Amino acid sequence: MKKLLLISLFPLFGLGSFAQSFVLDTTFQPFFDIRGQLDPIINVIQEDSAQGKLYVTGTFNSFYNGTHFSGIVSYHKTGQLFQPFGFGVGGANRIETLVRVEKNKFYISAGGITGYFIDSTGLHNSTSRIWLTKKLKTVKCSIGRPYFFSDGSSLFANSRDNTGNACKIIQGTDTFPGRYIVKVTPQGLWDSTFVSNANSNPDGFLPYDSSRILVYGNPQTFTHYNGVQIDGLCRIFLDGTLDTTFSSPLSPHYFTGVYPISVQPDDGKFFLIGRPYLKGDTFRTPTVRLNANGTVDPTFQYRNGPTYPFNSYYV
Repeated sequence: MKKLLLISLFPLFGLGSFAQSFVLDTTFQPFFDIRGQLDPIINVIQEDSAQGKLYVTGTFNSFYNGTHFSGIVSYHKTGQLFQPFGFGVGGANRIETLVRVEKNKFYISAGGITGYFIDSTGLHNSTSRIWLTKKLKTVKCSIGRPYFFSDGSSLFANSRDNTGNACKIIQGTDTFPGRYIVKVTPQGLWDSTFVSNANSNPDGFLPYDSSRILVYGNPQTFTHYNGVQIDGLCRIFLDGTLDTTFSSPLSPHYFTGVYPISVQPDDGKFFLIGRPYLKGDTFRTPTVRLNANGTVDPTFQYRNGPTYPFNSYYV
């Protein structure tokens, strides 16, 4: 059973002072109690600090004052329900992905197979259906967390079909060989000018800074990017070229899912959650913080963190 908890890792974010242990923030009290449900799951917690709101997605069905909420809900930072947010009312009970595309536009999906846009109040974006129809052909086996560029184009991970190969790309009436990383135009079509690729599908993408993207996946399967061994984690430039100043600390000998989170803008450090196996270790590590070059930050006491694996991510 999973509870919705917010854990303060670094109360003075960006100021160079970081807590070395996990501290429960008791000021946050969720407006509904998911503990009575059968194995509820929280997949994504995303903060809109400017508006003082949190968006939460997962697999849950909850009732509040007679209203049914499912799959996605929005809180004020204290945990009170954000009343204008209405998509969770009667919506899908399983939403795995939530990505901010722009200030008032989010991409949400269940497993990456489908996907559409909503605004900050939960209403459907009017262009979703047209874009989705084209995208479902372009990346028909899309999975995980996509990356959206400032012009509305995007990167999607593309998984295998029943033949064991990357799902084929359909552009109009033509069919092209599949790729594990596919760039999609703002109109939902395949951008064939993005030629970088991997040997297997990653699990997702996370913005690192204005010019680079973290690409992550299972280190036993997502092992190479553009022919270079990357062991489940790499950093790329916006044009798809590999940033060779970064090296993965993940062990290629163990099957594990990891998620990079919370890139620190001052020094480029970030966290890995999911209890990864690090190179040289034969045990799963609690939440770890990495330096900008991919080495483990020894100032963060990662061996003393939570012992239960994180399945969700905070962005």
